[in-house]
Amino acid sequence: MSRIRLFIMAFALVMTLVPAAALAADPTAEVAPGPATGHVAYQPLTRAQLRSVAVRDRLAVQLAATFGSGGSAAPDRPPCPSSPGSRVEAATGSGSCVSDFVAINPRQQVKWNYCGPATVQQVINFTRGISTDNNAVNIFTQQQISDWWLKTDANGGTSPSAERVGMNAGSRLPAGFAYAEYRIVSGADWHSRIVTDVTGWNMPLTAVVAPHDVNFDSFLASWAEGKPVNTGHWIVVRGYYLNWDGTRNPLVYYTDSSGGLGGSTGRFYDPSFTVYQTLIKTNAVHSQGRWIVW
Repeated sequence: MSRIRLFIMAFALVMTLVPAAALAADPTAEVAPGPATGHVAYQPLTRAQLRSVAVRDRLAVQLAATFGSGGSAAPDRPPCPSSPGSRVEAATGSGSCVSDFVAINPRQQVKWNYCGPATVQQVINFTRGISTDNNAVNIFTQQQISDWWLKTDANGGTSPSAERVGMNAGSRLPAGFAYAEYRIVSGADWHSRIVTDVTGWNMPLTAVVAPHDVNFDSFLASWAEGKPVNTGHWIVVRGYYLNWDGTRNPLVYYTDSSGGLGGSTGRFYDPSFTVYQTLIKTNAVHSQGRWIVW
């Protein structure tokens, strides 16, 4: 078991023993809805959910503080191969690299503005044991997810608050885990949230990005063949390779749902730095960057 996983498990165990009074001063006010319009039936997190999020938040902050110029490889692990193909093979094979993944099956979004329902659908499927790439096999349809929770049709898009409502309502979540919308403050913060969810709780997260903005150098590999367009887009983040060090060496792994709609549908990976740049990039549609649901 990796040193990071042991650290996360030990930290989580200690925090579950902290009395409620010790968390009373935690900042638990809900953030305002982000990109797109607000959710028409906004549902704040319960106190128990807020406490579970506070545990993960403390851990992510501690992990981010450990990232630095020399933090790519854990002391007890050898460096991973340098070529991208070898990275993927090593990371998914012997486990000798500093990396972790969850098995997310991509889904094609059924409408041009259904990236939100498609990402929520993938998260729900994962938590309920769906392990096929067959687009027709799902716990809920994207239309149901929009109608019941996200209200994507009514609002013209999916805000972080709506995304979170759907991910919590439709998923089978681990004990002590609840999804929350969060606004990233730095690259290290971004990467630490991925490590915390994937390695600590074996859970994916979602992020709203500007996938291929016009005249912007950073864009997703899943949108590399598409025509640049200023928009916002939800993806599912499912894993990572190496720890954040400010370079393009650390990677993040994600699924995309945008085949035929500007991007591609499938599994992809990019430098964590690149995805972070698309996360913080804003445009007329993606007007409030940095939002994830983790």
